[in-house]
Amino acid sequence: MNRGRTGSISASLPQILNVSVPASSPAADWAEASAALRLPLGTNIAAEGKVVATIPTVGATSWQTRLGFTVAF
Repeated sequence: MNRGRTGSISASLPQILNVSVPASSPAADWAEASAALRLPLGTNIAAEGKVVATIPTVGATSWQTRLGFTVAF
């Protein structure tokens, strides 16, 4: 049990980069809403996008987005 302390988020590339930042405490109650779109651009290719909102009962809403392309061979 963490007892109110927060952990950290870290990443590294050996001998190039080390990064560490404090992590926030997770919300006890939250809701998630998302919307996605897939748009054909031709017979073999499509563009895709998605937006996700994580809405806590206390604090700020966080947003994530994803954009991509799909190609069939």
